[in-house]
Amino acid sequence: MGALKRSVIGSVTSRVVRRSKSNILIVKKPINWDRKIIVAVDGSPQSFAAVKNCVSLAKTFNIPLLAVAVFDPQFHVVAFRSIADVLSEEAGKIFRFKEQEKLHDEIIDKGLEKIYQGHLDNAKRIANDEGLEINTVLLSGRPFDKVLEYVESENPSLVAVGKIGYHTDNGLDLGSMTENLLLQSQCNLIIVTEGHRVKTVNSHQSQDTSQELPWTKEALTRLERVPPFARNMAKKAVIGYSIEKGYKEITEEVLLEARERMGM
Repeated sequence: MGALKRSVIGSVTSRVVRRSKSNILIVKKPINWDRKIIVAVDGSPQSFAAVKNCVSLAKTFNIPLLAVAVFDPQFHVVAFRSIADVLSEEAGKIFRFKEQEKLHDEIIDKGLEKIYQGHLDNAKRIANDEGLEINTVLLSGRPFDKVLEYVESENPSLVAVGKIGYHTDNGLDLGSMTENLLLQSQCNLIIVTEGHRVKTVNSHQSQDTSQELPWTKEALTRLERVPPFARNMAKKAVIGYSIEKGYKEITEEVLLEARERMGM
């Protein structure tokens, strides 16, 4: 009642999704449990909880489960421009934005790819622990655009996402990718609100050497100087660098070494 021709969901459904503290299944068309389930993974506890939920569904209906992750190589370009625009020319020289941007092109983009492959490795490990083998796909581009393109091409029985993502601000009731899939995708969608934390797994390291390293108080204090929008990315980059170098703890000296290497 009251639906518009181009409406994918109604206003009541939208309000319920935003306010609910429970997992929600949005059925946009009859579900035929004869095709795969696709779960979007971004490293957030909610996305890993979505993997666990989908493992149960895949085993129940005996259908494949596929995890997809997307990293955005243009993220740091926007970040640098937003900072550069508010600094004077003299401050820009001090922070060496041109040099740092070049280093990010060469290093951070590759690091982002490794980080998101690590998220997929974690998803695969969660499924393996539950006795299910799954496939994974890593894409590059704007997360929502790429996920929407992929699910439309695959036409799955169900798509699963976390209610909020890894980079969500405090107080946000719905992540941007989840909201866009809710409003624009024609697929049935399950939105997971609970969380599940996993130990960090690097795609090029064994589990014994891939756990998140401890940080000293001084290192954490220095990390707080990184702008909030880039802090999680910087932290993961430092962790990856430290693991690669064989460090067992991230000290202020290690952080400074990583900063110098990566131009942070």
